[in-house]
Amino acid sequence: MSDLPWGRIALACMGYLAAVLIAAAVTVFVMMAPSTLPDDGAWGSIYANSRQLVDIYSVGLAITFPTALPGF
Repeated sequence: MSDLPWGRIALACMGYLAAVLIAAAVTVFVMMAPSTLPDDGAWGSIYANSRQLVDIYSVGLAITFPTALPGF
């Protein structure tokens, strides 16, 4: 019989996944925030960047997932 608390382990894994998804969303928001400025920010208009939102979010996830693990 195993003495590992599988419910707590699963909850910790789901919590980590939720934290990574939220951290990536915040990172994407911060990256795109300058594009909403009246001078179009450093990266152009929000409409041009919204077409690349999936790419930006996937890159954010790819960076956040492995780098956030040591802090967890």
